Amino acid sequence: MNGKGNNATDLNELTDERLMTLLQNGNQEAFTVLYHRYHRKVKGNICNRLHGELLADADDLTQQVFLALHKCTRRFIQDSYVSSYLLATTHRLLVNHLQYAHRLRRDIRRESRTVPETMDDVRGAEKAEAAQLVNDFLSRLTPAEREIVRMLDLEHYTAKTAAELLDMPITTVQWRHRKAWEHLKDLAAEEMEEQEREVVTV
Repeated sequence: MNGKGNNATDLNELTDERLMTLLQNGNQEAFTVLYHRYHRKVKGNICNRLHGELLADADDLTQQVFLALHKCTRRFIQDSYVSSYLLATTHRLLVNHLQYAHRLRRDIRRESRTVPETMDDVRGAEKAEAAQLVNDFLSRLTPAEREIVRMLDLEHYTAKTAAELLDMPITTVQWRHRKAWEHLKDLAAEEMEEQEREVVTV
């Protein structure tokens, strides 16, 4: 009968503190039990704080909470409560995530007001020249940037749909899209400077 306390069925009967002790001693099944014990509660707390498109990030944030618990295993104080740690970590990650999303939306709104260059402007140009211009600049983006621009600007996917297809948070899609357009603008500026230098040289 000795040593039978390590299977998943018996571990379910143990307290959080005992499970953390086992985890600190290398028993990964203990972490699995803790994950299943608190997963629904953590995700529910996250979903209650997220709204609209940000709900798509709930699973990713939930995983980050438990990853943080796993990473701090060796440093976990025995007198601490696992539930309290998970609650505090959830709150911290949510605050950081919501602040980041707010800054991202603010930057996108500011950019939309101050930067008129969009794919719609390109489509308004003469078709053959526009197509050549688009292909030239897209070929100079990184593969990740090119994929985002292709999906959102050329194939007209929504950010939410693109996030689902690429299996990443919607905020990541929006951030990569913004960075891709910043890169495109830098490339366009370099092109104009090169043309001006050629004119001066001639």
